[in-house]
Amino acid sequence: MEEVEQDREGTGGQGSGDGGGQGRKLESPPKGVVSRVRFSPHSNTLLVSSWDPGFSTHSNIHLVSSLGSTVNLYNVDENALRTKFHHRAQALDCCFIDDSSALSAGSDGTLTRYNFITGTEEILGKHDSVVSCVEFSQSTGHIMTGSWDKTLRLWDSRANGGVSSNKHVQPGAVECMSLFGYYLVVASGMVAINIYDLRNMSGPMQEKESPLKYNTNCVCCYQDEAGYAIGSVEGRIALEFIDSSEAAEANTYAFRCHPKSNRARYYYVAVNAIEFHPIDGRFMTGNNEGYCILWDRNRKKRLYEERDNPNIYRECS
Repeated sequence: MEEVEQDREGTGGQGSGDGGGQGRKLESPPKGVVSRVRFSPHSNTLLVSSWDPGFSTHSNIHLVSSLGSTVNLYNVDENALRTKFHHRAQALDCCFIDDSSALSAGSDGTLTRYNFITGTEEILGKHDSVVSCVEFSQSTGHIMTGSWDKTLRLWDSRANGGVSSNKHVQPGAVECMSLFGYYLVVASGMVAINIYDLRNMSGPMQEKESPLKYNTNCVCCYQDEAGYAIGSVEGRIALEFIDSSEAAEANTYAFRCHPKSNRARYYYVAVNAIEFHPIDGRFMTGNNEGYCILWDRNRKKRLYEERDNPNIYRECS
């Protein structure tokens, strides 16, 4: 395992001079647990899904509380809530279709589409269990959902006679997935990784296991279609390449990115979120103790660490 240089002067929000910055708090934030944060690829709008802690994904009983599960749309420039949709179950993921519509994944197994112009919503389809993640391909126009029913489904809302879907069985419950360009990386079970090319969905182009020993908690594709990063429940990150040649494999590496000291002994905190910068090789990770860290993938160096939030970082964008 190759070690990554970690500049401890970057802790506490002071940064190491390579990427720290000041943020601003969102007005009218969701009241529940934020499950996903997405920026529109076309404008400076933000989509946020959240879920009510009163709901349970492990039973058929939905406990009602005052918080509610929502999908919110924000104008970032104006720091204003544009519209809010109330989700009938836990909203576990969301994504944009375009600036006028979006999708969400529900703990009740539903895939829901929202129209921001008309303020309407419709259920496009349903899995047999919790829908944990959803993506929309700008390249092919397909919707992809991953579920605890151990399937990946591709939906085509443009099909005649309604929405059609194709099912792809996975090794285990789908925990997370990431899309960039034509490549879709799906993490299921504890360590199974399937990589698909949307131009040929006869089967996965690669089937492999995570180089990390423990459960995969998050995955994010590089912004150059070259590979992806995966984070585990024990606080490690692995950076992998889609190219399976020996030259590409030689450039893969893994490291512990969220170790914390407790009485002179290290313990490891789950990596919950990974997000890459859209232009350069930097990426950000968020963990179970509210730390957000900025890394340089190419230089293998930590740039900045901050703990603005004493709660868990579930998502970043």
